[in-house]
Amino acid sequence: YSLLGRRAFRENYERVLGGPPYDETLKNWQEFSPAFNAHRTKAPVLMEFSPQEALFGLEMSAAFRRHGVPVEFVVYPDEGHIFTQPEHRYFSMQRNLDWFNFWLQGRERPDAAARDQYARWRDMRRRAQESERTKP
Repeated sequence: YSLLGRRAFRENYERVLGGPPYDETLKNWQEFSPAFNAHRTKAPVLMEFSPQEALFGLEMSAAFRRHGVPVEFVVYPDEGHIFTQPEHRYFSMQRNLDWFNFWLQGRERPDAAARDQYARWRDMRRRAQESERTKP
Protein backbone atom coordinates (compact mmCIF):
# COMPACT_ATOMS: atom_id res chain seq x y z
CA TYR A 1 0.00 0.00 0.00
CA SER A 2 2.73 2.42 0.96
CA LEU A 3 4.96 1.47 -1.95
CA LEU A 4 2.33 2.02 -4.62
CA GLY A 5 3.35 5.64 -4.99
CA ARG A 6 0.61 7.27 -6.99
CA ARG A 7 -2.53 8.28 -5.15
CA ALA A 8 -4.73 6.72 -7.86
CA PHE A 9 -3.37 3.24 -7.03
CA ARG A 10 -4.06 3.66 -3.33
CA GLU A 11 -7.54 5.06 -4.00
CA ASN A 12 -8.38 2.12 -6.25
CA TYR A 13 -7.35 -0.37 -3.56
CA GLU A 14 -9.32 1.55 -0.97
CA ARG A 15 -12.38 1.50 -3.24
CA VAL A 16 -12.11 -2.26 -3.76
CA LEU A 17 -11.27 -3.12 -0.15
CA GLY A 18 -13.49 -0.58 1.60
CA GLY A 19 -10.76 1.70 2.94
CA PRO A 20 -7.08 1.80 3.89
CA PRO A 21 -5.25 -1.12 5.54
CA TYR A 22 -5.87 0.32 9.01
CA ASP A 23 -8.53 0.25 11.67
CA GLU A 24 -11.88 -1.33 10.77
CA THR A 25 -10.95 -2.14 7.14
CA LEU A 26 -7.70 -3.94 8.02
CA LYS A 27 -9.55 -7.28 8.06
CA ASN A 28 -10.52 -6.77 4.39
CA TRP A 29 -6.86 -6.36 3.47
CA GLN A 30 -5.88 -9.43 5.49
CA GLU A 31 -8.50 -11.56 3.72
CA PHE A 32 -7.36 -10.21 0.32
CA SER A 33 -3.60 -10.52 0.91
CA PRO A 34 -1.88 -13.49 -0.80
CA ALA A 35 0.92 -13.30 1.79
CA PHE A 36 -1.50 -13.54 4.71
CA ASN A 37 -3.28 -16.46 3.04
CA ALA A 38 -0.25 -18.41 1.83
CA HIS A 39 -1.11 -21.24 4.23
CA ARG A 40 -4.16 -22.01 2.04
CA THR A 41 -2.10 -22.42 -1.14
CA LYS A 42 -1.95 -25.98 -2.42
CA ALA A 43 -0.42 -25.45 -5.86
CA PRO A 44 3.16 -24.57 -6.84
CA VAL A 45 3.56 -20.91 -7.78
CA LEU A 46 5.63 -19.41 -10.61
CA MET A 47 6.28 -15.68 -10.12
CA GLU A 48 7.85 -13.61 -12.92
CA PHE A 49 8.61 -9.90 -12.54
CA SER A 50 10.25 -6.83 -13.95
CA PRO A 51 12.87 -5.36 -11.58
CA GLN A 52 10.51 -2.50 -10.66
CA GLU A 53 7.73 -4.88 -9.62
CA ALA A 54 9.81 -7.64 -8.03
CA LEU A 55 9.79 -5.87 -4.67
CA PHE A 56 6.01 -6.35 -4.50
CA GLY A 57 6.40 -10.12 -4.82
CA LEU A 58 9.03 -10.65 -2.14
CA GLU A 59 6.61 -10.77 0.79
CA MET A 60 4.32 -13.18 -1.01
CA SER A 61 7.21 -15.38 -2.09
CA ALA A 62 8.58 -15.52 1.45
CA ALA A 63 5.16 -16.45 2.82
CA PHE A 64 4.78 -19.26 0.29
CA ARG A 65 8.21 -20.64 1.19
CA ARG A 66 7.46 -20.45 4.89
CA HIS A 67 4.36 -22.57 4.33
CA GLY A 68 6.14 -25.15 2.17
CA VAL A 69 4.63 -24.01 -1.12
CA PRO A 70 6.99 -24.57 -4.07
CA VAL A 71 7.70 -21.15 -5.55
CA GLU A 72 9.95 -20.02 -8.39
CA PHE A 73 10.81 -16.29 -8.36
CA VAL A 74 12.22 -14.90 -11.63
CA VAL A 75 13.22 -11.33 -12.46
CA TYR A 76 13.70 -10.24 -16.07
CA PRO A 77 16.12 -7.30 -16.26
CA ASP A 78 15.25 -4.11 -18.14
CA GLU A 79 11.57 -4.99 -18.46
CA GLY A 80 8.29 -3.34 -17.57
CA HIS A 81 5.01 -4.87 -16.46
CA ILE A 82 4.49 -6.28 -19.95
CA PHE A 83 7.64 -7.97 -21.23
CA THR A 84 8.69 -6.34 -24.49
CA GLN A 85 12.06 -7.93 -25.22
CA PRO A 86 11.59 -10.92 -27.55
CA GLU A 87 14.18 -12.99 -25.69
CA HIS A 88 12.43 -12.43 -22.35
CA ARG A 89 9.04 -13.22 -23.85
CA TYR A 90 10.44 -16.46 -25.27
CA PHE A 91 12.08 -17.52 -21.99
CA SER A 92 8.98 -16.61 -19.99
CA MET A 93 6.71 -18.60 -22.29
CA GLN A 94 9.09 -21.58 -22.29
CA ARG A 95 9.39 -21.45 -18.50
CA ASN A 96 5.59 -21.35 -18.16
CA LEU A 97 5.18 -24.36 -20.46
CA ASP A 98 7.90 -26.25 -18.62
CA TRP A 99 6.37 -25.35 -15.24
CA PHE A 100 2.90 -26.57 -16.14
CA ASN A 101 4.18 -29.71 -17.85
CA PHE A 102 6.36 -30.52 -14.83
CA TRP A 103 3.81 -29.88 -12.09
CA LEU A 104 0.64 -31.03 -13.85
CA GLN A 105 1.88 -33.82 -16.09
CA GLY A 106 5.17 -34.87 -14.52
CA ARG A 107 6.98 -34.21 -17.81
CA GLU A 108 10.43 -32.74 -18.32
CA ARG A 109 11.78 -31.33 -21.56
CA PRO A 110 14.94 -33.26 -22.60
CA ASP A 111 17.06 -30.17 -23.06
CA ALA A 112 20.45 -29.74 -21.40
CA ALA A 113 19.71 -26.03 -20.97
CA ALA A 114 16.74 -26.90 -18.72
CA ARG A 115 18.64 -29.37 -16.51
CA ASP A 116 19.17 -26.92 -13.63
CA GLN A 117 15.55 -25.80 -13.48
CA TYR A 118 14.31 -29.38 -13.31
CA ALA A 119 16.80 -30.25 -10.57
CA ARG A 120 15.55 -27.23 -8.62
CA TRP A 121 11.90 -28.13 -9.23
CA ARG A 122 12.40 -31.77 -8.26
CA ASP A 123 13.95 -30.56 -5.01
CA MET A 124 10.96 -28.23 -4.48
CA ARG A 125 8.57 -31.13 -5.07
CA ARG A 126 10.48 -33.38 -2.64
CA ARG A 127 10.47 -30.70 0.08
CA ALA A 128 6.75 -30.01 -0.46
CA GLN A 129 5.96 -33.72 -0.14
CA GLU A 130 8.03 -33.94 3.05
CA SER A 131 6.29 -30.87 4.42
CA GLU A 132 2.86 -32.42 3.71
CA ARG A 133 3.85 -35.62 5.55
CA THR A 134 4.91 -33.71 8.66
CA LYS A 135 1.84 -31.47 8.91
CA PRO A 136 -0.48 -32.28 11.83
